[in-house]
Amino acid sequence: MPFAWSRASIVAAGVSCLAAACSSSAPAPGSGRGGKAVAASGRASELKTASDRTRSGRADAPAPSSPSTDRSEPAAPPPTSNPFAFSEFVHVAGRGEVAEDDLNEWRREYEGARAPDVEFSHPYFVVADAAGHAFVADKEAHAVRRIAVDGTISTWLGTNRAGNGPDAVTSGRQVAVTLPNGLWLRDDGTLYVLDLGNGKIRRVDAAGQASTLATIPGGIDTGRGLWVADDEKTVYFAAKSALRRWTPNGVETLADGFVSLGNLVVDRDGSLLFTDRGGNRVYRRRPTGEVVSVAGNGTTAGGGHGHAANESGLAGPRGLAVVGDGHYVIATHRGRRLWGLDPQGRLALLHDGAVGAGAVVAAPGTIGVIRGLSRAPNGDLWLAHGDAGQIHTLRRGP
Repeated sequence: MPFAWSRASIVAAGVSCLAAACSSSAPAPGSGRGGKAVAASGRASELKTASDRTRSGRADAPAPSSPSTDRSEPAAPPPTSNPFAFSEFVHVAGRGEVAEDDLNEWRREYEGARAPDVEFSHPYFVVADAAGHAFVADKEAHAVRRIAVDGTISTWLGTNRAGNGPDAVTSGRQVAVTLPNGLWLRDDGTLYVLDLGNGKIRRVDAAGQASTLATIPGGIDTGRGLWVADDEKTVYFAAKSALRRWTPNGVETLADGFVSLGNLVVDRDGSLLFTDRGGNRVYRRRPTGEVVSVAGNGTTAGGGHGHAANESGLAGPRGLAVVGDGHYVIATHRGRRLWGLDPQGRLALLHDGAVGAGAVVAAPGTIGVIRGLSRAPNGDLWLAHGDAGQIHTLRRGP
């Protein structure tokens, strides 16, 4: 019998979207309207303002080669004219018991069980494919789980013990990994995983066979964000204070001097957007190499709903997803809020997890600390609540 998701009772508020949010002709965020620019340099002390760049007339870092954009977000037009139209939260997985750090809560009887009945060990990221399968980085349990369309869950990568499994093609369930975190999913079902403890980027094909795409010299320091080109010749990943790129020729730092980077996405124009949780900002790295602030004033206070994004406080932005041309959703870690960012560079409060309310969607009670956010091909958002040990979706729709 097909599994029926448990649904939270949702109240759709009367605000459909900001007037600015529904326009598609406005310039991209960060292209003006008070955005700050920083140099893609090696030290935080070398960060520069937009006026400094205007005087110099050029970006300090060489432009990277343009990434493949056939898998840039979003893949399909939204089902409604409002990119920020979401209808309900759905609890997909995790009992919600909070595990202690470094404690593996996975049990043998969880294999093949109903996903809401299992206990995660700090799920840090989740992605979903077009068929409805989802993959969860169960970090402290040293594994990646697969949630099938019937709602059952099983291990897809890892042995549930920390280790460094073989690089050659092997069944994913026989390849030990250590502290997996960032995930990227290709259209053909190939999953890529940041194996933090081993400094590797693993791939798992649609049949569950794992291999190693790359080993990063010196390891990956607190990596989270991950993006892989379809031809596997370019990989972007966030490593604590640095945005880095891997190619078959080696690894280079594209920008650094940040505090604690979170998720990243690649936009249609080839630019990279990424969050700095510790710096309370969201940045864009343009194809020219220039890095500009698109949201956050560097603090947790000020501005907010309807205000300019660069003048608003963001309490630890961590998750990031593209939901339409020039439209993005930002998830804050400490604030437990979902913000919409429109092409005019203004914010709309979509959900406030601290009070269970919002301008666009609302839910009773609270949602947990958001550690990972991704957009599925059907337009739904998937949220990983690491500290609460749960996975939710936020459904598209009026």
